[in-house]
Amino acid sequence: QAIFYVLLGLAAVGLFFLGRSMTSLELLLGAPSSLFQTLFMMGTVLSVVLLIPSVLGSLYMSDDLFQVLLLPYSPLQIVFAKIINLAHLPVLIGAAVTFPAGIGFITSNYIGISFILALIFAFISIVLISISFDVSLIVLILYLVKGFRNKDHLKIIGAIIGMILLILWIIFISFFISSTG
Repeated sequence: QAIFYVLLGLAAVGLFFLGRSMTSLELLLGAPSSLFQTLFMMGTVLSVVLLIPSVLGSLYMSDDLFQVLLLPYSPLQIVFAKIINLAHLPVLIGAAVTFPAGIGFITSNYIGISFILALIFAFISIVLISISFDVSLIVLILYLVKGFRNKDHLKIIGAIIGMILLILWIIFISFFISSTG
């Protein structure tokens, strides 16, 4: 896990310098727009794929469920707390993907407030999309395969179905952007 954080940090530094190297000419040609679209898709896919085992372990494979249900909280509050507990990985990946390139780009070019707001919106979107997608995916998989609680097999099934759905989503979004743009 430490290697993952080191690699994520190195990627963040690289993305900072990539954003910093964008010039005004590339801004006129639209290159930053395609760069940030690619970074957004990459951050979302990476976050979704890496979050699947955590969602599975937190919601379905944890042994603390019987102790937690005895507490004076509603089941909705317990599930919401477990989902919020999962947010650290998408927040870290979203911040490492969006902010370094954006800050590098801001420091090398004159950028208005709309770019900064779009950067914050992209960060929040990465977090919300990955958590909601993974929770929905795991709930759907475990609804379809009742009584099957082998954690390793469920991780593989979840990763395969998640990648298929993400590829379909990216194709849909790319088609939508190309047809409207």
